[in-house]
Amino acid sequence: MLSHWQGLGYYSRGRNLLRAAREIMERFDGEIPRDVFVLRKLPGIGPYTAAAVAAFAFDECVPVLDANIIRVVARLANFKKPVSTAAGKSFLEKLARGLLPESGGCIHTSALMDLGAMVCRAGVPDCSACPVHKFCKAERPEKIPAKQPRSVVIHEHDVRGFATRVYSGFGDFSRRGAGDAEKNGFRVYLILSPGPRWRGLWLLPHAKSGGKVLARITFAVTHHRIQMEVVRASPTKCSVSFPIDNLPPMPTPHRKALMRLLEAVAIQA
Repeated sequence: MLSHWQGLGYYSRGRNLLRAAREIMERFDGEIPRDVFVLRKLPGIGPYTAAAVAAFAFDECVPVLDANIIRVVARLANFKKPVSTAAGKSFLEKLARGLLPESGGCIHTSALMDLGAMVCRAGVPDCSACPVHKFCKAERPEKIPAKQPRSVVIHEHDVRGFATRVYSGFGDFSRRGAGDAEKNGFRVYLILSPGPRWRGLWLLPHAKSGGKVLARITFAVTHHRIQMEVVRASPTKCSVSFPIDNLPPMPTPHRKALMRLLEAVAIQA
């Protein structure tokens, strides 16, 4: 399943999607529950997703708080405190619930989203075109919603190994090229991620720094900025070899580094 998800990031979502689908089949005979509180008990379903499914799939009148709706509701109430805190979310949910109609949850939620996206937009809103301008209490709407300071970026240095294997009798990959290697048994060693990051995916194995850097990839994961360097290495006990034309699910940075290495070696061959 993860092979279809690779490249999208947030791999836990893919695993939870599968778990939720199985639970829906087992507990609800394949019918997605419409109650927002039951939806929230499914794997990977949080408050926003549960409310969005209830509103858009079942036309339920429940408060859906995406970025656009949060901005609209916060400005209507002139709410100046950070909206990402537990207290802020609770207050805005209460306000949004007070705006709910008796029916037509889907249209109501869509209208609020469109209002936030096109009129009450981020930065300076178009207040003159706003249909609820006379009800709005925002004194300086461009300053709302307030947000907490951004997390400090954490820089990481990660060294990975390029460990390979060619079946006996086929010679050195560097002298044969990628095409021949695919046909003649060239394999690369990978390790299964122990988690929590990229759990269930396969990675280039850890290696010691100090060797010649064969590839360098810089990428971000949440507030972590990671510089990954790949050096030539020997297989480790916990690594498994895979043919390069049939690789397992890998996170994008590791797959990109591996492909870059394979292409470079093929060009040199």
